Amino acid sequence: MTGRHKFSDLDASLSPARRARVERMTSALAEEVDRDQPDERREALLELLKRHPDGLTRSQILEKLGIKGNGPEERSIGGALNALEKRRALAHRGDKYHAA
Repeated sequence: MTGRHKFSDLDASLSPARRARVERMTSALAEEVDRDQPDERREALLELLKRHPDGLTRSQILEKLGIKGNGPEERSIGGALNALEKRRALAHRGDKYHAA
């Protein structure tokens, strides 16, 4: 067995309460990692948006970064987009984000 297959049996055996606890721990760890490298993530987002002057939707951003379907990572990107918008480093027009 390799990769994800090793954990599929474990995932199936987790109770809902245990699964929720694991999800909370995973989210907390992801947030901690993001706090350690927020500038790198924000810079990557800005560079991506600069390469697409017509703008990108949140879904397109997640696809291009290769993290669509990864809940903690998606939340992290959402936080980075909000932070950049507050700093006015990007603009959110309609459903698309644009580099400022």
